Amino acid sequence: VDGHAPNDLTSGFSGGSAWELDELTGQYFLHLFSKKQIDLNWQNPDLRRAIYRMMNFWIDKGIEGFRMDVIDMIAKEPRAKILVNGPHLHEYLHEMNRQTWRNRDFLTVGEAWSASPEDARQYSDEQREELSMVFQFGHLWADRQVGGEKWEQRPLDVAQLKQALYACQTTMATHGWNSLFWSNHDLPRAVSRFGATGQYRELSAKMLAIALHGLKGTPFVYQGEEIGMTDCPVATIDQVNDVEARTIYRQLRAQGDDAGTAMQKINIFNRDNARTPMQWTAKQHAGFTTGKPWLAINANYPRINVAAAQADHQSIWWTYQRLIRLRKQSAVLQQGEFTELSAVPAPIVAYTRTWQQTQWLICANFADTLITVDLPKRASELIISNYQDYPEQLGRVVLRPYEAFILALS
Repeated sequence: VDGHAPNDLTSGFSGGSAWELDELTGQYFLHLFSKKQIDLNWQNPDLRRAIYRMMNFWIDKGIEGFRMDVIDMIAKEPRAKILVNGPHLHEYLHEMNRQTWRNRDFLTVGEAWSASPEDARQYSDEQREELSMVFQFGHLWADRQVGGEKWEQRPLDVAQLKQALYACQTTMATHGWNSLFWSNHDLPRAVSRFGATGQYRELSAKMLAIALHGLKGTPFVYQGEEIGMTDCPVATIDQVNDVEARTIYRQLRAQGDDAGTAMQKINIFNRDNARTPMQWTAKQHAGFTTGKPWLAINANYPRINVAAAQADHQSIWWTYQRLIRLRKQSAVLQQGEFTELSAVPAPIVAYTRTWQQTQWLICANFADTLITVDLPKRASELIISNYQDYPEQLGRVVLRPYEAFILALS
């Protein structure tokens, strides 16, 4: 427009303008992320038809699902600075559904950072014919400063975490479907963020697995989570591959941070934490490759790896195996009604799932200390626990650090 960018939108990855001049056409294109990720104009029906042809190409090849990045941004109106939840968003998703997977056994999950539980219900309500579910991120603000920067951590507020998780359970109790997750390729490792990396690493990783898999919805296990892989802090910016982290490092240095301070902040959210190569064995490069891996291997790979986890039947990996089997076999976990146990201390996640005559109690201690909690005075049978034993007599119970269990109540 008059030789200038259309407006002052900025790129989340480059840190500068989100508009880039194309010398060949003399026009600007939008890139809210990398310059290599040009934002498409979904208002153009020819563009949408081309996208649907591409999707059908892969569906016809036999794939069974799509994970859709930042799906809440496809109906953006950049001139008006409307970047998420544009006015035609659900119209486009309904059209996509009808033009592609509508009559197929197919799973779709959309990433929607802006989505509230109510939004998530709209996306996933079968009657609307849009998506199977979305990833929505309300629970992930429980350890971040409100309105702060990505690196501005605060101690985990378990009460806020519960409120966000439970809101999804109640909002989508009868309509829509929920996704369940602790981490992904953009987030710190779950056990480093919500658990512990020292003596309680295995216990806390199992606790996180039990607390999440008891909820109603579809659990997503991010690679490495099932063996308790941890964050991988680095010493210098030269070791960072994440384009976003590198941009923010330059900004922090320009604002006056010395290199050490800037790196401390970067290590908190650097997306490379979740992208280091999978730790398969204790052999060179963790058995990931015989060449040079694209990121450095976490130094703890000799003791944290798949081979070691599979050899130990009390490991995190086997806990995930048991939980996944439970979900496949148990109607109470698939369809059971969720009920919060509200009269518990803040660090305790406790709820029941009820299906017909079956009721299960799920309880998890997010603290590294002993916590006394009052649980229903009912006879119980152990389904799964992260300790070798469990409180056989319910009522007033002292939970151990990061203790978690599922009990069948009678």
